[in-house]
Amino acid sequence: MIVIKNTAAITDPVTYMSESSPDKIELFFDRIHPSTNTYMRWHWTRVSEEVEIWHWLVKAALKGKKVRFERPVVSTDYYFTDNRDRDRGNYIPKFLIDALVKEGILKDDSCKAIKEEMPEIHLKQNIRGMKITIREVVDPQ
Repeated sequence: MIVIKNTAAITDPVTYMSESSPDKIELFFDRIHPSTNTYMRWHWTRVSEEVEIWHWLVKAALKGKKVRFERPVVSTDYYFTDNRDRDRGNYIPKFLIDALVKEGILKDDSCKAIKEEMPEIHLKQNIRGMKITIREVVDPQ
C-alpha cells in the first residue's frame, strides 16, 4: 500500500524513492501532473513553471541518489480519490521524464532510448498521487 500525504503545498511535497532492486526505482508523488488536455492550453510561461516544479519534485524524491538506466522501461500509476472516468492517453508523464533526463537518470527521452508503457489509472483510492517506475530491461539468460 502506498501512503502519501494528501497535500498540494509545493513547500512541503511528499516524495519518496523506493529501490526494491538494483534494476528498478519507484518515485512517489503526492500530486498528479496536469493532463495533456490541460497543459496544451497553457501559455508557454506557465508550462515552463510546471516543468521547473516537476524537476524540483523529482530532485527531492531522488534525495541525491544517482542511478542511471541504459535501457529503461517507464510505467506510471495514477491514484484518484473520485470515480471520474479518465483518458489514459491524457496522462503521459512528460514533465517527469524531462526531469529524469535532466537529472541523468535517463540518457534521453526519445523512442529509441526508452520504452513507455500506457499509464494505469486507479479510481476511488484513499489517496491522490502518482507513482513512476523505471526499470532496466534485463535480457533473459
